[in-house]
Parts: sequence; structure tokens; C-alpha cells
Amino acid sequence: MRYGVCCLIGALLLAGCQTAAPISTPQPIVTATPAATRTPFVMPTEYPTQKPAPVTPSMTAVKVDTFTGLAVELPLTVQLPEKWETHLDTAFINEIGQLTYVPIAVYKGPVTGGTGTIALVWNFGSVSDANPFSEGYGKVNLLSDGERLLRELVIEIGCNVGLEPPRDDLTLGHLPAIGRYWSAVTCPDGMADTRGWYVARQDMGIGFLFYTFTDPITAMDGQAKQELQAILDSVVLRVSEVPTATPATPTAVVSLAASTDLSVTPEAPMTATP
Repeated sequence: MRYGVCCLIGALLLAGCQTAAPISTPQPIVTATPAATRTPFVMPTEYPTQKPAPVTPSMTAVKVDTFTGLAVELPLTVQLPEKWETHLDTAFINEIGQLTYVPIAVYKGPVTGGTGTIALVWNFGSVSDANPFSEGYGKVNLLSDGERLLRELVIEIGCNVGLEPPRDDLTLGHLPAIGRYWSAVTCPDGMADTRGWYVARQDMGIGFLFYTFTDPITAMDGQAKQELQAILDSVVLRVSEVPTATPATPTAVVSLAASTDLSVTPEAPMTATP
């Protein structure tokens, strides 16, 4: 043991004569988990000017609830069969790059062979021909409105929509109307195929579009078509009995929805003249 101690002392003395090696200090190991902190967001006063990296668009469809739940009283009467239901609502739509809303009504009930639906869209903004050299310049084209709103409000986005040639021998309330037959197949989300037609008329400058269809699609081959037409024949438009703003102004929907006093004041003139 002593020999070993002497050797250890000798080794220490020899090491003292040499340059001392650097001694590394071990860093402490943090084992505790730091507590989470929340840093308040501060709106930047300057924005980067660099061009952002391109974003690859996603093909995932985003569903947006476009219905507001606001019921607008209809300026018409309609006779519905037994067990038919009525739902009034207002829908947001994009018209000429501007977000606006239109009142709608949905009538639904049993027909021979299935269930029938009549969707009414009215008091919508109409897109006329902007070509000053065209025969239809400045004129309302209800057929174009019918097709546009069919794709935007009535039929699910992604359906394969087929349109037959325009018809001018259709009727609404036993009055002449225009429209066309249509079908919607191979719709997304497993929705059933359907087909029907729409009729369009104007009354005092206000446009009305009635869309009819059945579920299942085969019901339209039978008596259901005549049953739906009988409902359309019972429609009586009463726009002239309701105070409305000039159709060129965007307040027609508001005045129809909120009018409880039929009097007209000089400060807020209201007219039914188109």
C-alpha cells in the first residue's frame, strides 16, 4: 500500500512539472419542463415587400352556409296540397362580384312516385347584355338568370347539369312564362339524381323564378309533373299590393320584408313603377 502511495505522489509531482491540461466544466442538465407562456400578438406597423411564395390551390371543397334564417314575406299566394310544407329563408349570393342576398321559399311535399320540391327565388339582381350593339342590350334576360341561380342556389356544386333549349310555352298562374327543362346527375356526396324545369316571370319589375324537381328522378316520368304544374297554376303574384322601392335600387328586399305601414311619405317616396 505504501508503495502505491509513493508512486501516486511521484506521479502527481511529475504532472506538476508539465503544462496543466484545460479542465472542462460540465453543463448542468435541465430536467424540469419550462412553464408555457403566452406572448401577446402585436400588429406589425410595416409589412414585408418581398413577393410571397406561390401557394398551391387545394381541390378540397369548402362548404359555406349561405342561408341567413331571415324569412321575407312573399308578395304572392299559392295553393299547396295536403301535407306540403313551406320554408322561407334568405340566401347570400355573389352577383357581379358583389355579395348580396335574395329571398327564397321552398315548398316540399308528397307527389305520385316520391317527393316534389318547388324552390322559389325572387327579387334578384338581373344581369343584362352589356353589348350596346346587341339586340338584347339593357334588357333583363330571365332565362340567363334562371340558369345562373340554378347552378348557384338550387343544385349542389359539382353536379353534372344538363339544360334543354329555352321554352316560351310554359305558364305560371295560367299566365305566359319562359323557362327550360333541366337535369342534375352524378352529384357529389351521394346526392340523388333529379330533374325538372323552371319558369320565370316579372311582375312590376320584380323577377320570380320557380324551380321544380322530384326525388327520385323517376317520379318526374309520371303524374308528378302534372301535380307540380297544378301548384304553379295556383300562383297569384301580388307585387302591386305591396309597397316596394324602385327595382333599380338595392332596397327592394328590405322594404318588402319590413313594410307594415302601407302609407307613403314625401320624405321616403316608394313606388311600384318599374
